[in-house]
Amino acid sequence: MADSKQVLLRSAWLGAKDGSLSGREQAKAWALREVWKDDDKADHGMLTYIAGKLKKQDGCSPSSNAVKQLFVKVDADADWFPGKANYDEVGVEHVITGQQRAALARSTVRTPCSVSLSLGRSFFVFWVLGYG
Repeated sequence: MADSKQVLLRSAWLGAKDGSLSGREQAKAWALREVWKDDDKADHGMLTYIAGKLKKQDGCSPSSNAVKQLFVKVDADADWFPGKANYDEVGVEHVITGQQRAALARSTVRTPCSVSLSLGRSFFVFWVLGYG
């Protein structure tokens, strides 16, 4: 039981999609920014410095702009924690429009004739196999 929890925590802390920062790397970025601010350094060069200290899941460093986007997300979400994902922004945009989806749905609606044919065929298959 304890091993499975450790595996789960390890995957949550170290795992990420290719090209993304793991929870540990996100926490590292946040910590580096806090230390930078505590040293009263100017913001100039901070993003580049932090990006150079981080590694994405694929082993490359993120861009300065990606680090900036992370900090914007962290600052905007009071409930942020390392590894938190916004699943509303994940995925590929729809290829077909809503109007096209509605037309497709209308074209696949069964008519009473097709329903009776499909029921008849199912009944025949069940009767032949001995289920009916």
